[in-house]
Amino acid sequence: MNNIPIILPQALQNRSDEFCGYLEKALERVHKFASEHGWEKHTVKSFMDKVMIFDSKPEFDKMLLKLTDSDPTLQLPETYCGALEERVLAVVTPEIYSTVYPQGIEEDFYTKILAHEIAHRLHIRILEGDEDAMGPVWFFEGLALYAADQFCHSNISLGKEEIIDILNTEERGSYEKYAYIFRYLVKLLPLKELVSKAGSSDFTEFIINTVKNGGIMAEFYFPALIKGLPEADITFKGITGWLSQGPDHQIVFMDIAPIGEVPDHSHGEQWGVVLEGEMDLKIGGVTKTYRKGDSYYIGDGVVHGAAFKKRTFVMDMFRQKDRYKVRSEK
Repeated sequence: MNNIPIILPQALQNRSDEFCGYLEKALERVHKFASEHGWEKHTVKSFMDKVMIFDSKPEFDKMLLKLTDSDPTLQLPETYCGALEERVLAVVTPEIYSTVYPQGIEEDFYTKILAHEIAHRLHIRILEGDEDAMGPVWFFEGLALYAADQFCHSNISLGKEEIIDILNTEERGSYEKYAYIFRYLVKLLPLKELVSKAGSSDFTEFIINTVKNGGIMAEFYFPALIKGLPEADITFKGITGWLSQGPDHQIVFMDIAPIGEVPDHSHGEQWGVVLEGEMDLKIGGVTKTYRKGDSYYIGDGVVHGAAFKKRTFVMDMFRQKDRYKVRSEK
């Protein structure tokens, strides 16, 4: 980490240790993020050959246009303060950033700026160099914001309609809102699947539908390990289940649409847990709402019913080897 040269203007030569510290912490942040998500192999090779710090925004703009081989007369937005191009990390000073983008000031903000730009390069490596697969601007900027832990203490709150409006907008918008949306999505959808699918033409439409439904989709939630199981023949419309058969029991992983009420019925002993979503479960005449992480037990022959107002994922164990048949068995 400390072998990467940092080029400073003359007026900043006495702050060399300070900027070395920023860079080291930024690299540590990105490496930690990559390791947490199984992407550590993409951090083995260094991301840059040098770092250039600018105490002049016009000089930074000039260098960025040169690095990207852009029209030198192009006017860059005032808030463009950092970039990692051609293995050169170019960034303005903390003082300039504070002036042009005061809403971005938070604890360790300068370390996070550097981490943000490095995270873009990590993203490209994960995609094996395919920058076109990075997805819409809200996504690839959101990923960098998330990796750098920017706006982690933001107090903003967005409703579904505002989130959908932002997702439908191609122009760059508020990074603080991007950070909020990304953190919202990774609570609903696995990050690796998001990254792998972001470049698809229907990605934004899929995410919008997920937001509208207020929950995750089965193709993201259950891994291939589960979806590779035989499908259970479930008579209730709107319920899909994958069946793991035991010698004297069955375990069923269920994806349940907001289908409303499931009529009262009974069978052998059942134990289950809500993996995501919620349901109103009536057991022996007593109704209780069960949410993510809640478990329930239904005794042998006890009459019970349920109601589902949102998409819900559950895992149920039945002490019955023939509670469900495999769908192909008629």
